[in-house]
Amino acid sequence: MTEVWKSNENKFCKYCKCWVADNKMSQAGHEQGVRHKKAVEEKLSDMKRKAVSDMKSAKDEAHWLRKMEAAALVDYKAKDITSNRDFTAKLYNNEDLPDVGVRYEAGPSNEPAGAIGPKIP
Repeated sequence: MTEVWKSNENKFCKYCKCWVADNKMSQAGHEQGVRHKKAVEEKLSDMKRKAVSDMKSAKDEAHWLRKMEAAALVDYKAKDITSNRDFTAKLYNNEDLPDVGVRYEAGPSNEPAGAIGPKIP
């Protein structure tokens, strides 16, 4: 009877992008090699460079968001606060706010038709 040939298992090195025999001697020899050490060093420097780049882009994004929010607030104060009397405008102008403790319930109202919201004392 003939024996069936079976190849040895191989392991892939993600740094060097090559296949190495799956035994201790081959792996140790590969990891001690100049090519592998250089590939690992390049990978680490790429990771550091990417981290710095990501941090810089996050800072830039935060900076531009702060600028946009500040510009929006200035525009809001210039246009909406003087002409539109919404809840936020009243907050910025330090005006009396409606009573927020009032509970609204569905059903017939005792208020005259056309009355909107709670009565402000």
